[in-house]
Amino acid sequence: MRGRIRKIIQPFLWKGYRWYLKKKRWYIYDELKICIYPTVFHPGLLWTTKYLLSFVSQLDLNKKRVLELSAGSGMIALWISRTGATVSASDINPAAIQSIEESAQTNNLSVTLFTSDLFNSIPIQQFDYIFINPPFYPKDPIDNREQAFFCGSDFKYFKRLFADIKKFMAASCQVFLVLTDDCDLETLTMLAKKENGRLELKAEQIKWGEKQLIFQLSYQD
Repeated sequence: MRGRIRKIIQPFLWKGYRWYLKKKRWYIYDELKICIYPTVFHPGLLWTTKYLLSFVSQLDLNKKRVLELSAGSGMIALWISRTGATVSASDINPAAIQSIEESAQTNNLSVTLFTSDLFNSIPIQQFDYIFINPPFYPKDPIDNREQAFFCGSDFKYFKRLFADIKKFMAASCQVFLVLTDDCDLETLTMLAKKENGRLELKAEQIKWGEKQLIFQLSYQD
């Protein structure tokens, strides 16, 4: 029943979301001023980014090398940069990188930025933590706005993610993803397993009838 209700109202929510983000917006979270250009995922209108950040805030990130992959507004990367970590953020959408750059300047923070389709344009390096709020709806995106929501009809985003991320993980690296009960967890688990990866549930919450889930991605030796 809950899933059916969501399917009915989602088209209306999507139209409202697109209308609201026709122009640049600012969002304030924990004294951070977050710039959000049109086509960029808005962390304040949905729960996943805030839930992942609440999980991240419990970790000791001081002096760690951290990457927020598919960062969107970069809210997580910006928040982490206040902890003493060395922080990078990447996104396929140039408007997202522009948003993060403006936010970093506004908040006097330092974040290394990469306009990159997953890891394609990120120089090989090792991270201690990688945080991801990935697109997970199985549909082919047609523009930068949809890149934030759709992972490809064949789950191309996750196939590439699980295959390529290992090269960027330090020996003790921890990788965390936030997902919801709307995504095909069975398929994602299978795709990770094909690359000798494992998704382990670490935390969950329910907001407005939607369950948000935080998984840790790890690999067998």
